[in-house]
Amino acid sequence: MVVLDAHEESLRTLYDRGLSYQSNSSILQGGIKKWKSGGLNTIWIAAWINPARQQGEAAKSRTLALIKKLNQEVEASRGELVFCDKASDVRNAVASGKIAILLGIEGGISLNDNLDNIRMYRKLGVRRLNLTWNGDLDWAGAAYANPNNRSAKATGKGLNEFGVKVVKTLNNNGIVVDCSHASDQTIQDVLKVSSKPIICSHSNSRTLCAVPRNISDELIREIAAHGGVVGINFYPPHLSKTKSANVDTVVQHIRHVVSIAGIDHVGIGSDWDGIEMTARGLNHAGKFQNLVSALKKAGFSDADLRKILGENFMRVLKENE
Repeated sequence: MVVLDAHEESLRTLYDRGLSYQSNSSILQGGIKKWKSGGLNTIWIAAWINPARQQGEAAKSRTLALIKKLNQEVEASRGELVFCDKASDVRNAVASGKIAILLGIEGGISLNDNLDNIRMYRKLGVRRLNLTWNGDLDWAGAAYANPNNRSAKATGKGLNEFGVKVVKTLNNNGIVVDCSHASDQTIQDVLKVSSKPIICSHSNSRTLCAVPRNISDELIREIAAHGGVVGINFYPPHLSKTKSANVDTVVQHIRHVVSIAGIDHVGIGSDWDGIEMTARGLNHAGKFQNLVSALKKAGFSDADLRKILGENFMRVLKENE
């Protein structure tokens, strides 16, 4: 059974602080020991680029450095981690008892406004790209217009002509379009031009928690209608208006997406190592089985669990190849 976390951000901490996935550092919410303890066997790592710190060529250089670090970590794991390029690679790794590693980039700033960089990243094994992080780009609007200020709400900006070319080039090169952090207008524009299913790897329900980073019911339905998946994250300010959340709060968001979009269009994107606080009971990857138990208690069948915990994202990964 593929158990997939679609958004994990530990790579930047490893690179900046000289840590390793083998170290089981208390600084990390993920890592080999915690993933194994929690029953996770497929991790979609995000190479996160902060547009407030890196722009232009510096953003590209940072991305390449993070990718190099990930490759070094896989090599150093002596077979415990397997870098995967396709859905079949993931299944083979999981079947052999390994942890499958998929690569993504969080932040279209990494492209440095050059479509050739999409093709270059694909050759390096990148399988998804978040179009934006916090902060509008020249070619795509974000849920928060300013990377330094989360109270700076979306400007309503969507894709421009270059942004449309980005989406089409991602489609043509087998890179999944990820709209977490994107503005509503950007998501709507992506759905009009993307020939492949898209994802929001780590975005929750705006109906249950009304913040701009979350996804409206209307957009969840549209994403599902195009075959896409919304991954639920574990960040309390995105789970509850009170900013207090536990495992059951995560289950509520999953149930809400299922109720309006169906069981085939929801997954898990924890945002571990990209968040400073987590839902209670999910403070690190070693606690993942708490969520599995809560989903079973909520009445989800084994077939449902296979979809929520991995198969929905695996389908999108395959359909983008």
